[in-house]
Formats: sequence, C-alpha cells, structure tokens
Amino acid sequence: MVPFIYYIYIIIDLINVVSSIIINNENEIISNLSTSSSSVTLNINSEIDITNEIEINSSIKKLYITGNSLKSSKLNLKYPLCFDSSIEEIEINNININGNLFFKKNNKKITIDTVNLSGF
Repeated sequence: MVPFIYYIYIIIDLINVVSSIIINNENEIISNLSTSSSSVTLNINSEIDITNEIEINSSIKKLYITGNSLKSSKLNLKYPLCFDSSIEEIEINNININGNLFFKKNNKKITIDTVNLSGF
C-alpha cells in the first residue's frame, strides 16, 4: 500500500511540472499573470528586468514563482510587485529578487524559501 501512495505523489509532482510555465522575459510574466487559471507556476531560469508596475489581481488563487537557483534565477523590479488579496496562496523559492514585494493583508499563506531579497 505504501508504494502505491508514493507513486501517487510522483504523479502529482509531474503534473505540477507539466503545468508550470518557463518565463524568459517581462512580457511573458505579464501575459501569464493575466490568465484565468486558478493556479499558476512561473519558472524563472534567467535574469529578467521588470520595468512596468505589476499588480497581480486576476482569478489566480495559487501563485508559485520558482527559480532554478539563486545564481541563475533573478528578478530585477523597478516597481514593487503587488500581490492582490484575492491570491490565497503565494510561494516564492530559489530566486534572487532585487526590489520590493507588496502583500495585501488577506493573503492566507505566503511561503518564501531560499530567496535573496534586496529591497528597501
């Protein structure tokens, strides 16, 4: 019985990987955050400069921003990245962020793991 449960976890992880989006530039971030999906995973595998103000307030309920490593995955924010209170779960990991993150008061679960955040 235990091996069966283990295989279910592997399949769920594979589904999450398949549904994730590899981001290469600012326009891809903006377009993928405008989706009608309830869950979005953005994979940042390079250095990306964000020069526009972005407030994430679509129908997204769960947002995952994931990088490969602190060295290879970087977001440079000219303006704060704002997470609307409609986003219930936010997870940011394995990424270097230069700039500010702004979370509204009703975000239910915010996880920041292995992140180098340089803001003011």
